[in-house]
Amino acid sequence: MAKRNNDGTFVPGVIYELGVAGDNWVPFYVGESHDANCRINGHISATKKSQTDVYIHTRSLDAAGIAWVLKVIDNYGIEGPTDKEHDHIIRNINLGFKLKNMKKGNQHWMEQMERDAADMKKLGMTSYSGYKKYVKILEDAERQKRLDERHARWAKEAAEKKRKQLLKRAAEFRAQDLAKQAAKEREAMLIARVKQTNSYQLAAGYKISSDPKAQEAFNKGRYDIALNQLGGSRRRFEDEFGISYYEAMSK
Repeated sequence: MAKRNNDGTFVPGVIYELGVAGDNWVPFYVGESHDANCRINGHISATKKSQTDVYIHTRSLDAAGIAWVLKVIDNYGIEGPTDKEHDHIIRNINLGFKLKNMKKGNQHWMEQMERDAADMKKLGMTSYSGYKKYVKILEDAERQKRLDERHARWAKEAAEKKRKQLLKRAAEFRAQDLAKQAAKEREAMLIARVKQTNSYQLAAGYKISSDPKAQEAFNKGRYDIALNQLGGSRRRFEDEFGISYYEAMSK
């Protein structure tokens, strides 16, 4: 494991592989450490009882009498291991080696690394850090696309709501305008009818009352209502209409 200094820099170290030496080197684990000798002893000690994949594998090799060793394949300085360990893991996966690496006991971590390695190979990429940045940019682009689509949907819904509100206002305005027009037409018809009735009344020698409501009742032949509207005074009735109440009632 990489070790930090008090100033935040790293103690220089190495990237290594555990593998089986023979006609061909067959790695099964990639790691990093600031002390390779101490690290191999740690692997040997953990082989006795650890249940992680790499130590289950080293126990099986020991049981079969097959020697496995630590081989230094790269090194790093005070900048630390950066992504060198991951780069070598990806390289070995793409070379066809089955590695036993795990991350904090996560058995599915290597499955993800194998998927990443296959994707990197297809893309022609060799830097794992570069690949992760590339993936993040794609994820950000997809996230932005979903956000833009959501905003576009909200804008469309807002525009549709506004359109419906305007249509409703237009319909209400039209209904109010039609109602006003109808009221004007009714008023005009009533005025015309009253004028016509008044003309007949004048032609017949009657007078036109100064009280519109009394006149309206008189025009309709409701002489009792006209009388009441004039305060029940028969004299006023005769003064207003030029005909006595009794004469009007007898017609």
